[in-house]
Amino acid sequence: MTKETRANDPIAEAEAESARYRDVIQAELQQAAAQISASVGEPVRYRDLPNMVNPKFTGRMLGVNERTVTRMCVAGKLKAVKVMSLWRINRDALLEFAGIDPNDEVPRALLV
Repeated sequence: MTKETRANDPIAEAEAESARYRDVIQAELQQAAAQISASVGEPVRYRDLPNMVNPKFTGRMLGVNERTVTRMCVAGKLKAVKVMSLWRINRDALLEFAGIDPNDEVPRALLV
């Protein structure tokens, strides 16, 4: 793929942006989860989330726009299904894509 094609491809741009920020996001999520669990009761773990999550939650988790998540679903970059007009992303596939362990704690900011 040439630079010119890549610049016009929103999926490629989203993938590149996701790759750049994946490690940073994971570190921030772990740090936030540690702070929250220290101040609040029992932590929520990623494995406790529903099996299917929506694009809004996925976007907050990956640090990208909800529309970018939808484009990634359409392109097959994320394992997802479309129910009527709503996209639902497989939790385990999302965690694998983001490089997050299912036993890690979910930051409260993602649960709001």
